[in-house]
Amino acid sequence: MEIARALGIYQRQESKEDVKKLVQQRLCAKTAGKWLLIVNNANDLDLLRGLDQTEGLLAFLPESDDGLTIFTTRHGGVAQHLAGSDVVEIGKITGQETMDLLEKSLVRKGPSYNNEIVMNLLTELEYLPLAVNQAAAYININKSSISEYLRLLKNTEQDAVAIMSTDFGDKTQYQNLTNVIKKTWTIMFNKILKYDTLAADLLAFISWIE
Repeated sequence: MEIARALGIYQRQESKEDVKKLVQQRLCAKTAGKWLLIVNNANDLDLLRGLDQTEGLLAFLPESDDGLTIFTTRHGGVAQHLAGSDVVEIGKITGQETMDLLEKSLVRKGPSYNNEIVMNLLTELEYLPLAVNQAAAYININKSSISEYLRLLKNTEQDAVAIMSTDFGDKTQYQNLTNVIKKTWTIMFNKILKYDTLAADLLAFISWIE
């Protein structure tokens, strides 16, 4: 529906037309011009192909000489089904790229940072972009130092991380989410807990019912 609105497609309330079909028809038309559609986190093959008598997402995707659809997925089987051999594998980020990402993400920049401490932090974060972004956000918001965040990271309660690592059969979560991501979440939540207990209670309640 958001794509339909962006394309200027307005559906009458009494209309029984599927908005997905309307979007598909608009983007398949020659008048649509050039477009790029990104289907992010395409990890559920049943959702893509459909199940039983239900049509999957693939049935509603537009095709045009002027359009391109890119799928991102963490599953090789899904990639093979969607693109065959036309797959681009994304490797892990390098140490220098991770350092550049941290430097760009920090508000307070400069040569004052101890290179050894920075490398220790990146090693502790396992060079994961998500973990680096979360660490930078914490440092920026709390005007903290890299060494202080590194101390918090090393002292994060293992019990809390172990609980967060438990597999509850949730198909929507990232597979093999590393402990370092959970540690950064724990650090942020602990900060919220100290700063605003009501906000922490609401966040805990929302996560519980979710």
